[in-house]
Amino acid sequence: GYKFEGTQSPLKEAITSTSSLLTILATLTATYVASKLFNDWREQHNKSVRNEFSLETYKRFSDFDQSITLCAFDIDSLQDSIADAEYHITAGTPAYMNCLPNIQKLFDSLHLVKFNFNNYLHAQRAYGAVTGQVDEIQEDLMLHISEYSGIIKNNLNNFDNVQDLINKASKELSQYSDLSLKIYESNIKGILKH
Repeated sequence: GYKFEGTQSPLKEAITSTSSLLTILATLTATYVASKLFNDWREQHNKSVRNEFSLETYKRFSDFDQSITLCAFDIDSLQDSIADAEYHITAGTPAYMNCLPNIQKLFDSLHLVKFNFNNYLHAQRAYGAVTGQVDEIQEDLMLHISEYSGIIKNNLNNFDNVQDLINKASKELSQYSDLSLKIYESNIKGILKH
């Protein structure tokens, strides 16, 4: 592309210009590749963060679900301890003192269910914030919180006898189990899918 006249070394000028052009192309190509790599890295990092919050939410839900199962065992244990009772066991009867450790264990289990539910709520909110689904998740959580409020409004501390406590605790646990299933269907299933 250089004319031989007026240029002292046209070959040298052509080579210098060509190398400059190639340098510019290499710089632009390197910039493009770097931006693609950065975007891929950022996307991978975001997926990694999302997975961490997904796993934490699933773990907290699993803790909640497992505590329901453990509480069912405690109800069964209390039921077994009074299986041969021929009368209602109240605070004034001698058999009540034998039941007291199992009653306390049942109340501890129910407190654990409540504690794990609250931990799940916190994890689910954090997951919604990280994934940009705050409104959708908040809507689901409000339904779950409303159902939870309906479950805990019945105070189990007011029971007439141990058999009454077992019936009330079984009903409450059944409601927690239903709540757990609803949470799985509306939130956890989607988290596991993604």
